[in-house]
Amino acid sequence: MKRNMKATSALLAVVLCGGLVFAGCGSSSSAAASASAAASSQEDDYEKGVEQMNEGKYANAAEYFRSAGDYSDADAQRLEAEYQYVASQRMLATSRGKEYMQDLLDNNYKDAQDLAAKLGFEASSSSSAN
Repeated sequence: MKRNMKATSALLAVVLCGGLVFAGCGSSSSAAASASAAASSQEDDYEKGVEQMNEGKYANAAEYFRSAGDYSDADAQRLEAEYQYVASQRMLATSRGKEYMQDLLDNNYKDAQDLAAKLGFEASSSSSAN
């Protein structure tokens, strides 16, 4: 009787360990699938940003590049889209244009200082110039 009980306990332990291993595999593959989906979404946003840039829709492009996160050179593309948006303005009448101009100044992008002066933009005192 003791022998059967030991064998049953050992078998039960093996079955439980196997169940835990399979449960762990499922969660890691689902985590990998989530990471893959996020990367795919970032890539899609990046590609949409490129399309919008090519169509001259700079504000849309900037937002897509922002959504692309750290995919490829999305941050540099976002700054270029913001720059093109601001540069195409005769004056900064919209909050979006002002936000973009401030972002360009904060990142010391291209000739943002000259562009700001040309458009009569005054940087906010809370900005942190790099």
